[in-house]
Amino acid sequence: MSAFRWSDRHGVDHDLAHYQPIIDEVSAIEAEVDAQLTGLESADRAVRDQARAAIDKRRHRLVQLHADILRWNNHAEAEMRSAATALAGQIDTLSAALKDMRLLVGLHDEHARLLHDSRDAPDQRQATLAGPATPRQMLALALTHGTMKPQTPTRAEAWAWLISQPRFHRSPVSDGGWFAWVDPAGHSHRLHDPLPIERMGITLLVQLETLRDELRAEQPLDTLFLQVERGLALFDMVNVLKADLERFDREAEARDLAACKAYAADWRSRRTMS
Repeated sequence: MSAFRWSDRHGVDHDLAHYQPIIDEVSAIEAEVDAQLTGLESADRAVRDQARAAIDKRRHRLVQLHADILRWNNHAEAEMRSAATALAGQIDTLSAALKDMRLLVGLHDEHARLLHDSRDAPDQRQATLAGPATPRQMLALALTHGTMKPQTPTRAEAWAWLISQPRFHRSPVSDGGWFAWVDPAGHSHRLHDPLPIERMGITLLVQLETLRDELRAEQPLDTLFLQVERGLALFDMVNVLKADLERFDREAEARDLAACKAYAADWRSRRTMS
């Protein structure tokens, strides 16, 4: 939130990030008015006049402070609505950035649903796999360059070709791998590939996209505040997953280099022995 310019009772300007100093001054002045009430009830006219003057001065300041509170509320509402608009724009950017990941996860989830739904109906599964490729598969084929790409594939042919490409290849087994990962719920996994992380990323993206529509609608300020807080928390989780994917790439590269060096060392050793 940008700073809110406010002048205290002594004429000193402050750039406030919170309204509490205004409330504190209101409380202090109200206490000072309370202290003058005894004098206001005095039988001595001079004492009453002095108390009345002190109270009038403070009442004028209280009017100013209540106007400052209203001004703060307007400032806070404008800031919150601006934050909501900015957050909705960030969600748009994230959606565009994750379009390839959404396609990858969608392909694997689509195939997993087929296997699950037809687990007790092998004939139905075979018939579905022998049918035409799905729209998502056709999109993936259109976006991927490679040799021997099927032109009018069945669903099975499209799936077989797509998972032969590094871009879409993922293990059918989610756990028991080499990469240590803790999901957002705190559960530990050993992954073969990053698909579970990518799937979680798309799950969070869908939640953010639902929230985006709410952020752009007319909402009461308290509701909007909660939505912005939730959106920021979801983005924090997305950033953690992004770091996890970057770590996966680094560790996969290190494993590959180590394997290549081990192969080279073994080859040299065998050559020396021969």
